[in-house]
Amino acid sequence: MIALHAAVTDSGLQSLILLEELGLPYTFQRLDPVADLLQPSESLVRGAMKPVPFIYDDSNNLTLHESGAILLYLAEKTRRLLPVMPQARACAYQWLFASTALASGSPDTDAIRARLAALNDVLVERNYLVGDFSLADIACYPLVERYSSSLVLDSWHALKNWLTRMGARPAVMAAHAKMTVT
Repeated sequence: MIALHAAVTDSGLQSLILLEELGLPYTFQRLDPVADLLQPSESLVRGAMKPVPFIYDDSNNLTLHESGAILLYLAEKTRRLLPVMPQARACAYQWLFASTALASGSPDTDAIRARLAALNDVLVERNYLVGDFSLADIACYPLVERYSSSLVLDSWHALKNWLTRMGARPAVMAAHAKMTVT
């Protein structure tokens, strides 16, 4: 079983969405990074108090940190949500790495707008970032959702439609519900 330990962040949401999409059995412990640093929980001791999110896979005694690594590991473990063809797989990796760079970069509005415009340009031609729904969509969704609350998406119709499509997915709704339960 997979144990996910995550705070209420974009990267935590990415991991939850993927676990829901894959239908893997998992447990989820929502962490409060500030409180847990003051009084470490058992999960943080197992994670050696490294960055969250992290997973523990008891099938192979693996503790894994960093959202991009978690997403790749779970998709490769299940052989799902990664395209088979090398070109499409490379595009999925491109969007995954772009999402992690955007998440860790400075909140430069021009850079964010440029990334959103690039996403929109791709989505004009297809429903999902690499054609079929994939890891790339899961990686980008939480960031686009967050930025959509502060930036007007009206001129980016394809991106706005994709955001609606993604938000309507049962796995996305379930992940949001788990993140907001108190």
